[in-house]
Amino acid sequence: MKRRSYLKAMLAATAGLSDAGAQGQKKQAQNPIVLYVDLSVDPVKEQEMLHNFHTIFKPVATKFPGYVDVKM
Repeated sequence: MKRRSYLKAMLAATAGLSDAGAQGQKKQAQNPIVLYVDLSVDPVKEQEMLHNFHTIFKPVATKFPGYVDVKM
């Protein structure tokens, strides 16, 4: 039956991905990524940008594995 072989392949792929993810997290801990961004913001919209950063961007960024900090 093809369904059975598809399920076996999906389970094997999932197991392989979870193992690869664990190895990837170890590598990330050794080589963190630092990203510096220079933004040019219209002074009229500066408060809107800061509000969006603190209420939308930062809460989502904290959910990523290995998150350390984000500053504006």
